[in-house]
Amino acid sequence: MGMSLPYFLLAAFPHSLHRLPKPGPWMGKLRVILGALLAATALWLVSILLTQIGHPIWRPAPAASPSAIDWVPFDAEKAHALVAAGNAVFVDVTADWCVTCKYNERIVLHDADVIHAFRQENIVMMQADWTRHDNAITEYLKQFGRAGIPFYALYRPGHAPVVFSEFLTKRKVLAALQAAAEGGM
Repeated sequence: MGMSLPYFLLAAFPHSLHRLPKPGPWMGKLRVILGALLAATALWLVSILLTQIGHPIWRPAPAASPSAIDWVPFDAEKAHALVAAGNAVFVDVTADWCVTCKYNERIVLHDADVIHAFRQENIVMMQADWTRHDNAITEYLKQFGRAGIPFYALYRPGHAPVVFSEFLTKRKVLAALQAAAEGGM
């Protein structure tokens, strides 16, 4: 149905045929562009497959910089123990194949202001890697009624966890951290 929909639309509205572009040299350029995008997608999917089957993939080593996040591997029991001991914990459930996760990491979580706010509030940063299916992470997500990622939660002692939407914004994260600092969660 999806691939034939344009034909059905043209059959239903034949007067719209004159709006279609005429064949020409632009079609060759479009073919090259779409082919390059398809090849890039194939390479990305192969890299994810190699990660899934355990083959190491070359990745640049993370640069040690003051803006780097010190992630702690996710453990739900440890997260609850840290909160019970008076610590705040931010949980990030991510995967190598999750494009939205990578966007959120690059644009929001690795932002200097956000990192500074996390450090200022002494928040323990936990990251759960769901690149390879993990039953413990799946059960953790089910506790929040979620079946997919990205998933972000901020735990503060004495408060219910703040669960963020799948699409993070710097403003939302900073507002939640500010509210937590003021005890407003």
